Amino acid sequence: MTVQGVILTCFLRLFSIVPLRLLMVAGTTLGSLLYRIPNRRIRLARRNIELCFPELEPGRRELLARDCMRSMVQTFLEIGWFWYQKPERIFGLIRNIHGRELFEQACAAGQGVLLAAPHLGSWELMGQYLPSQIETVIMYKRPDDPGVEQVIIRGRERTGVKLIPADGKGVRQVFQAIRNGQLVGILPDQQAKLGMGQFAPFFGIEALTMVLLSKLAQKTDCKVLFAWIERLPGGAGYDFHFSAAPAQISDPDLRISVTALNQGVEQCVRQCPAQYQWGYKRFGIRPDGEPQLY
Repeated sequence: MTVQGVILTCFLRLFSIVPLRLLMVAGTTLGSLLYRIPNRRIRLARRNIELCFPELEPGRRELLARDCMRSMVQTFLEIGWFWYQKPERIFGLIRNIHGRELFEQACAAGQGVLLAAPHLGSWELMGQYLPSQIETVIMYKRPDDPGVEQVIIRGRERTGVKLIPADGKGVRQVFQAIRNGQLVGILPDQQAKLGMGQFAPFFGIEALTMVLLSKLAQKTDCKVLFAWIERLPGGAGYDFHFSAAPAQISDPDLRISVTALNQGVEQCVRQCPAQYQWGYKRFGIRPDGEPQLY
């Protein structure tokens, strides 16, 4: 275990014994402080919110940026709970599952399930819960530090999910998992690498978007759903949200398919924009001839 891995483990274990409601209060306080101190995250959040919500008054955009910082800190603080508390205690925090029938029908079909889960709300909880319902595989980006990766794998896999690195070998494993009738979870809203994605509109702005999810939908008969977990106020628990993917997500034309993917992500985000990861350069790479946005 590396030094970074040991430090991360100590912090997460400490947070796991703090009452959840207290953690959420701490997240609100620290997030408000982060909002007031000049830093890269708040600059990016303000710019993204300005780009994606031009119809909002400046004061409303500022409130959204502040709430985004609060949610970002809460997302980090609650990880220890999800990775170290007893699963039955964590699952007891789930208050409602909206779209439950959609999810159950997709699982029962036996054709595999492709779950698009944006960086919205408490996405770490999703990986803990899903294996209790269906055999689950989730792709992840490997961190540079092997000790940190060890902590992540141990925390995320403890309830039965299988983590697969987002590389060439991992892609082949994901295809096989779907063919075996398993659920594959992908976070679809990170900017793709140059030359490895497709530009498509996201909140009306061309965004370089991953094509893996679209190709999986095109080449298999799997069911495709969107999912996110809403953090309820004051540490009161969490609500699951499942929704059907737009039909065009399996279109053979990648531009059409990826546009449908971004449309599905946008529909999720608009339900609870304060809990979205706005402090990220989603529009960092521009189409040829377009000016930089940051």
